[in-house]
Amino acid sequence: MGKARSCKMDVTSDADVETVAADVRAWIAEAHASDPRRVLAVVNNAGVGTGGFVDWLSLQDYERDLAVNFMGVVRVCKAFLPLLRQSADAATALGPAVARPRILIVSSMSGKLPVPLLSSYSASKHAAAAFAACLRMEVENLWNVHVCTVLPSFHRTPLTQGGVSTVSRKWGGLAPAVKAMYGDACAQSCFEIARGMMDDWAWDPERVSEALARAVTQVRAPPAELTIGGDALFGLNALRHLPPAVYEAIIYHWYAWNLVMPSDAENAKGKLKKKI
Repeated sequence: MGKARSCKMDVTSDADVETVAADVRAWIAEAHASDPRRVLAVVNNAGVGTGGFVDWLSLQDYERDLAVNFMGVVRVCKAFLPLLRQSADAATALGPAVARPRILIVSSMSGKLPVPLLSSYSASKHAAAAFAACLRMEVENLWNVHVCTVLPSFHRTPLTQGGVSTVSRKWGGLAPAVKAMYGDACAQSCFEIARGMMDDWAWDPERVSEALARAVTQVRAPPAELTIGGDALFGLNALRHLPPAVYEAIIYHWYAWNLVMPSDAENAKGKLKKKI
């Protein structure tokens, strides 16, 4: 039975990522005939998110989400690719019954189907999904390293559980003129949307951990895209095949049903309804 070893790694830090990669290289170097060692999987699961209207978010919010959700993925993958190629060579030598190495990149349903109030998060997860697709086309056949894009929907995690407080904090820090433009009623409806997503839409996080465990441990390579959550299955299998105007109209109407329009946007609301 193997032993688990934990280590702290900030995926936004070159030094942290290289330190962990060096530790893994040293661990592999200690292998011997009775204790062969190789890297089977690298799972990119670190994630952050900031919610609110684009007007409410700062450039730093976008930079932070991209730094963790996208650049963190790139940094970790580049650091561990040499070890995964080495592992692929070993797997090939041992035969088809041995699992080949794989990279799991946890993107999000929001990365494929962006929604209002999540522009920073959706953009960063979209970038991660695009990177995963590019990486997969590069390393799948050249180096026999599989890349799986994981697309979960909303699950109960510290990120989603903190959604209301995050949106509330962004609202509290806005300039008076921006607050006046949106109004307290609009802000409260945003809080309710965030709360509703957590209470009514979020799935048990064990669904994700179990799916990731299977994708890591099974001999057969996981699919190119692994969708987790009933709403994600519906959204990704149906909504994303609609023309953009139709998809965005459906999403807009859902939000318009639940959102109190900004104080200065009543006329715009009427125009949008006529347009759609």
